[in-house]
Amino acid sequence: MILALTMLFAGWMLHRGHTPVEAVSTAVVLVVTVLALSTGALKLRRAVWRVVQDSVSSAER
Repeated sequence: MILALTMLFAGWMLHRGHTPVEAVSTAVVLVVTVLALSTGALKLRRAVWRVVQDSVSSAER
């Protein structure tokens, strides 16, 4: 799926008149950025969930 999105974005850029190198490099940078942000968001969500669980368990004591 990641490869398909990269190819789709690169194809769109080619359609708009960019060179193949510009299209592929921009698409790869975009996909890597989105993956890094989503991975960071997942780690942040897990950390917040742990804090919430710790708070709930300490409040129950």
